[in-house]
Amino acid sequence: MHVPNLNLSIPREAMTQINCCLKGIEKETLRVDRSGSIVSTPHPAYLGSALTHPFITTDYSEALLELVTAPHQTALDLEKFLSHLHHYVYQGIGEEKLWIMSMPYFSDLPKNIPIAEYGNSAKGLFKTIYRRGLAKRYGEAMQAIAGVHFNFSFTEQFFQSFFGQEPQQDKVTDFYLNLARNFKRYSFVLLYLFGASPIVSKHYKNLQGEEYKLISDSMLVSNQATSLRMSNIGYNNSSISQIYCSINSMDNYISDLTAALSKEDSEFKNLGGREDLEQINYKRLQIENEYYSNVRPKPSSQFTLRPLLALKKYGVHYIEIRSLDLNPYSEIGISKEQLHFVEAFLIFCAFCENKHIQSGELDEIQRRDLEVALHGRKRGMQVIYDGQLVNLHALIKEIMHSIEKTIDAFELKDLKKSFEYWTHRFNEKFSLSQELYDELVKEKSIIDWVLEKSDRYKEKVASYDLDDAMTESFNLLAKSSIAVQKQIEQKEISIFDYIKEQELK
Repeated sequence: MHVPNLNLSIPREAMTQINCCLKGIEKETLRVDRSGSIVSTPHPAYLGSALTHPFITTDYSEALLELVTAPHQTALDLEKFLSHLHHYVYQGIGEEKLWIMSMPYFSDLPKNIPIAEYGNSAKGLFKTIYRRGLAKRYGEAMQAIAGVHFNFSFTEQFFQSFFGQEPQQDKVTDFYLNLARNFKRYSFVLLYLFGASPIVSKHYKNLQGEEYKLISDSMLVSNQATSLRMSNIGYNNSSISQIYCSINSMDNYISDLTAALSKEDSEFKNLGGREDLEQINYKRLQIENEYYSNVRPKPSSQFTLRPLLALKKYGVHYIEIRSLDLNPYSEIGISKEQLHFVEAFLIFCAFCENKHIQSGELDEIQRRDLEVALHGRKRGMQVIYDGQLVNLHALIKEIMHSIEKTIDAFELKDLKKSFEYWTHRFNEKFSLSQELYDELVKEKSIIDWVLEKSDRYKEKVASYDLDDAMTESFNLLAKSSIAVQKQIEQKEISIFDYIKEQELK
């Protein structure tokens, strides 16, 4: 079996900087009522403006919160910040609960999921119209799926030590693209370990097959799936996955993304809605954010240019990974042990051999990811890797060994303990999806199980000894974000002119 070739010989100064990598989280979570149904209430004013607040916003739905952390060097600090965000949110949602699963619950056929509103400014209307387009294109139910995005970057000091002197941005960009390519190749490891969505509402998708079991509350449970969210019935459906932007080079990526943003799609045009502002346009992608991939190269957030133009002018400054399900065993949706493992995994990807992804390998990657998402817990599961049919468990074991070599070579002591924790779980074949499956098939009501856990998490987060100064800063941010939104709304520009301004020139 081909194991990844690693390049672990780097300057000592660069090695010391690997412990200082920056991490950030974007966590989506649905507000639900006592029955587990998605609420129709607006985004709470207590939390501030979803348009301008830097840490608390919404995704597709008015009910789908998105909690965004500042970047941190340590997983402990990141965990504390995300915990404080949850504490603040719980204070603002009253009797509502946070749905702790990635896949939403529907008591009936999904309909009238409230689309996020961002006020009357052209900027705010643009965001809402974009979401209307998503509903037309992919359906409301799919947009209610939640997950965790992990943002990751190396420090400027690392690149100075690694490349010598002031590094050229194109070298930094190529470094990140290599990381992204290797993440593509090996991301099925995270699907296997951290996939936590083997259940789906019957009313979301009426699935057939002996591996699906209908249990309480009209919920379907798969005895094989790791992440239905990341499968072709979740957020990775065929209408999205048919678009691929090559990450073999920045020129390739920009060219492919430009084409998707420029070419009209007859299917989307047939849906209509452009004239009455139900879609921004009829392009294959309305805007860059519509491009779905489990990993995306990103420009610095300090640039005000649209992402495509910022990438073209300034290159890649961090990597966003999007394949993590909500962890229902963590009150904040992801554990410190996961944060450590993902960091180690991304460092491993960064120092794997640098080679392009060819079309044949891309097909293999997409097929393997889908099979692991749908059938990763199947006994004796085999997947195609490097052109050969291999045992999934044996393949992951080889990759885990390479990750451990990376941790040891770079002396990543803070990450070692968490790696050993997940290695033990892996050897016991006790992934998150397996743990969840084993527990849920015994429950009389999955909905009650989720809601009771949500209540316990709310109590636990409320009991944290948190920094009063940070709470006060959140209060000030909420007030100032509302004031900033009002200022934006005073600008006299029509939505039609704004849309025209956003078009690629």
